[in-house]
Amino acid sequence: TLQANTDLTVTDPIAMANAGVTLTMQAGRSVLINNNVSTNNGAISVTSNDPGATLANRTAGAGSITMAAGTTLNAGNQNITLSTGNLVGGTPGDITARNLTTTGNIQLNSLNNVTLAGALNSGPGTVTINANTDGVGAQLFTMNAGSAITTTNATAGAVAINVNAAAGGTGTAALQNITTGAGGTITVATNTGGNATGGSITQTAATLLNAGTGTVTLRTGGAAAGIGTAVAPILTTAGTVTAAAGTGGV
Repeated sequence: TLQANTDLTVTDPIAMANAGVTLTMQAGRSVLINNNVSTNNGAISVTSNDPGATLANRTAGAGSITMAAGTTLNAGNQNITLSTGNLVGGTPGDITARNLTTTGNIQLNSLNNVTLAGALNSGPGTVTINANTDGVGAQLFTMNAGSAITTTNATAGAVAINVNAAAGGTGTAALQNITTGAGGTITVATNTGGNATGGSITQTAATLLNAGTGTVTLRTGGAAAGIGTAVAPILTTAGTVTAAAGTGGV
């Protein structure tokens, strides 16, 4: 376990050799991952703005998780979890994830923005992304150009992307390529918790939501929110597509 009351920075590669050993990184402010991190089938857990930090020893500022360009977290066959915590008196920041590789599950939890700027591959595991979980403001989920989410999981929980919370939030979801195993489900929702404020769901042109024979479910919350645009409609491969939007249409 690596802990810091302010920032924790990975400068050199971390390659853990002992099988099954978990790597936990907890920072009172930010975790800056500037090099590759791998375990030998041990779970990786990273938390910024960690509630266990000592506020008096924490430098002020937003606590984010930021992976540098080209970096990879690899947990073998175990889970990868990235979270912004809710340290009392601290300020939560964002998550910027690059390449995440495992055959376990992947979960990203942020009180604010989540940006994917690399390849997220969970093998047969599930992928869950929760953004703007405090339900305040317009923080969102964004997949940058060239990023992708891939799993061979074919269950109803294969890929779940949730933006905002029951309390509200107007955050949006901007998608690129997402692929599940045949028969899996891709769920993207900005009306998380049944809110009536969530923003639109968009997709970059020429990218694909591919669930094979499975299901793609898209839901927005706001009265004017839409799904896709006339210029860049949502492209899917699926047995069933369910879409519910506001006056922005589908």
